Amino acid sequence: MDHLKKQSRMLSNLNNCNMLDTNMVADALQHPDAGVRETAIKLAEHFLPNAGLEEKLAKLAHDPDVKVRYQLLCTASFFGSEQNIGAGILDKNLNDHWFRIAALATYHGREEQLLAKMLKNEKEGAAEMIASISALICLQKNEKGLNELLGLMNAKNSSTSATVAMVQGIAMVPDLAQHLAPAIRQKIIGTISKYIVPSSPASIRDASVGLLLALQASGDEVLAQKIKDALLKPTPEEGYLASCIALSAIYPSIWSQELATRFMQPDQPVEIQTATIHAFARTGPSAMQWLLNQWKGLTVPVRKAVLEQSMQDSISTSLLLGKLATGDITSSAIPWSTQVSLMNHEIIPIRKKAREQLTKNTGGRDEALKAYEPALKLEGDPAKGATVFAKNCSVCHQVGNKDGIAFGPDLASVANRDPYFILSDIIKPDRSIADGYEWWEITLRNGNTVNGIIASETATAIALRDPSGSTKMINRSQISSLQASPNSVMPAGLEQNMTVAEMAHLLAFLKKPSY
Repeated sequence: MDHLKKQSRMLSNLNNCNMLDTNMVADALQHPDAGVRETAIKLAEHFLPNAGLEEKLAKLAHDPDVKVRYQLLCTASFFGSEQNIGAGILDKNLNDHWFRIAALATYHGREEQLLAKMLKNEKEGAAEMIASISALICLQKNEKGLNELLGLMNAKNSSTSATVAMVQGIAMVPDLAQHLAPAIRQKIIGTISKYIVPSSPASIRDASVGLLLALQASGDEVLAQKIKDALLKPTPEEGYLASCIALSAIYPSIWSQELATRFMQPDQPVEIQTATIHAFARTGPSAMQWLLNQWKGLTVPVRKAVLEQSMQDSISTSLLLGKLATGDITSSAIPWSTQVSLMNHEIIPIRKKAREQLTKNTGGRDEALKAYEPALKLEGDPAKGATVFAKNCSVCHQVGNKDGIAFGPDLASVANRDPYFILSDIIKPDRSIADGYEWWEITLRNGNTVNGIIASETATAIALRDPSGSTKMINRSQISSLQASPNSVMPAGLEQNMTVAEMAHLLAFLKKPSY
């Protein structure tokens, strides 16, 4: 292997000394080692366009080594001839994310050509490619390309999957409403609004709803009237009604408590009730308060939608905590993942109130530990324990780098520990905080506060990971102070979500996760 690395290095050194020529590159392209061929393809870029060299490069389009094919796709952008080679390589590797990214770079400035090829392709990965191209055309503010894109959506021969992908691609663009010129934005709204009809395939209609919400299409009177007609004179077609309710979020004046009551009746499908919650809640705090007041009469999936909306802003979250304080909503009705988010909320008063409300019935930790000690004498089932783990622990932990969110410590490390101490750490999480998993409160110079676990740090920045597993980089120059919490990120009271038998199963799984 060392001599092969030396050959690749030798080619690079020759190039750096201006001693490499096309013949040397052509010979290296036929080398039996894939690493040497890959290096030769990279170096060939210095000699392109060159018809003879391009012909030799084209022969590697079917190379057995994936790295060679990938590098060839990247290098294809340097070809002087028509780059059908790029399309050929992409077609054979279309389900690979990185090949699709390389193709976008290869076809820079000619995205419409690549889109035309993809629209004829029904292989796995084609829809993702179409969406990416559509997003790129939009990002470039390519008015000609966008007009062509809208024309393709309207084409009679456009497949449902292709239309959905084009619509979803445009919706992927960040701050879409501000990104587009008013004229082209209005043109997109006019085109997409045509799909908001009962006869549209559900997938196209759903994608169109997402795009219209992203476009903040509140100024379109035709669309507004269409939504009003659907809500005030409900159609029997459930999916269409749900789409119109979702879109009504950009027309808050349509809503009233009377209308919300009508769509929140128990005889209404869950899809209608949840769409109503997400739209009506956006009209203001009084709507959120009304939704929380309906809690006792809501089914579990409908309650989930109310909780999702209550986590959207600090006012709604405070209203939820108020209901917990009065007992109108019990902590047992709040999923553990939501409890974790509440008890680690970035706003300190909300975090404190959440911990107070969600742990007030946990009682003494010693008593809780004693109550669950019988689990140590039961024979647990690791397979059942995996289910208990998925329900209660995976929101913050993984086992062996899988099956959960990598926020807290990987629990594969506890397999060799005594079950009693595992149980003790579950019930008394503040007893022992793993190194590197302290909860930090960072005050920024602008007065804002951010919280999380320090995932990594350099001389100039800190990477802060939040309970969702996402990481945010913070420049040290922005930091005013850092303070570690003496408490574990994991709140006390997890055991309340499981029986003694389920605790035994969980312990068995943690002791033998591979079972």
